[in-house]
Amino acid sequence: MLDIGTFDDFWAFQFEKRGTAEVMALDVETFGDIDFPPPVRATMDAQTLATPLGRGFATRPPIPGY
Repeated sequence: MLDIGTFDDFWAFQFEKRGTAEVMALDVETFGDIDFPPPVRATMDAQTLATPLGRGFATRPPIPGY
């Protein structure tokens, strides 16, 4: 199972809990890592592009073994 744009891994953990054999979750670190169309990216300033994403990872305590 591939969880793209996972944010806080909620769905990845749910699938794992339900017995999915293999789960992979991924997300991007900043808005700048998102593949925006060029006209959209051109309207964004450097500060916006540097905005960190995935606050869910920062608020959740570490999980032993991961």
